[in-house]
Amino acid sequence: MYVLLSGAKCNLGDFWIVERAVALLRALRPDRALEVVPGWEPLDEKSEALQSARAVLIPGGPGYQPGFHPEVYPLVPDLQRLPCPVVPIGVGWKGRGGRDRDVAAVRFSDASLAALRWMDERTEALGCRDPLTEQLLHRHGFANVEMVGCPVWYDLAHLGESVDGEAPIERIVFTPPESPLLADQAVAVAERVARLWPDAERIAAFHRGLATTGPWIGEADIAHHTGLSQRLASLGYRSIDVTGSPEKARFYADCSLHVGYRLHAHLDFASRRQRTLLLEEDGRGAGASLGLALEGIPAFLPRTWWRRVHRADPGVPDRIEARLHRERDTGFAAYTTLGPTLDVHFETMRRFLLRLP
Repeated sequence: MYVLLSGAKCNLGDFWIVERAVALLRALRPDRALEVVPGWEPLDEKSEALQSARAVLIPGGPGYQPGFHPEVYPLVPDLQRLPCPVVPIGVGWKGRGGRDRDVAAVRFSDASLAALRWMDERTEALGCRDPLTEQLLHRHGFANVEMVGCPVWYDLAHLGESVDGEAPIERIVFTPPESPLLADQAVAVAERVARLWPDAERIAAFHRGLATTGPWIGEADIAHHTGLSQRLASLGYRSIDVTGSPEKARFYADCSLHVGYRLHAHLDFASRRQRTLLLEEDGRGAGASLGLALEGIPAFLPRTWWRRVHRADPGVPDRIEARLHRERDTGFAAYTTLGPTLDVHFETMRRFLLRLP
């Protein structure tokens, strides 16, 4: 038995993480039953599932934060009371950007460091999803770290495949940003995409609230997304709310290209060897670009000692247009390594999961 900690509340990406992690474990560890529980709630120490578990698994998400334990993952107050190890798999970090100074700025709390050391002592390696997360853990003294990628990197039906860069661009998905600071930039990017492929069907997919409301979606989020939806409609984009369920986004498999800010839309497309271009809102995107060896474009200007305000980069729309022009003219030549890169990472993930208790 494995107990799998879910972070899925409303954001589509978190649901994808759980779905893909379950698929990986069922394919590679059919010898273990699975119990999925909310990772943001304390574990029930007396539950039958926990008492019979061989391990508690954390499948993904930006959990390597200063408050890793108990703020992000409450687990139990005294980890010594757990009857089994806790193993992070494709867990990442969440920093401002992808530079060394951004990684160096992250400091785990004392409680988080103690929890990570407890986990490190009870498993062969702490799994992480990208090179920046690996760097963060090394900086804090953890030598046994394995970069296995995010579970969403791996669609088992498409292992061994390559990107078809010559296929016509007939249906485009654009994913808007989480930050309202990027609203004007996002509309400008969407306009450039529409200009490049004026005859393609254009869809704006919202991963975290549009028509959907709930306790995890604030009024400010709805206002931000509604405003973007209206502005994108004037450019010929049809808005679809895909909040909270991978089923709502199955149509991604029938699309030709993704351009946008939502990391897990990018990863979902990449996992099926479809063309995708990520605008990096923060260190999560930067880490994925490094891990996949597929260049993304930072959405914000880097913060410096003279520019401390987080500000959208006004040059991004021009860079997006130039990049997409180049890819269109070369048959997306930069994507020829994506499939082999993912296959190599999958082998690392496979070995990691096979070594679990």
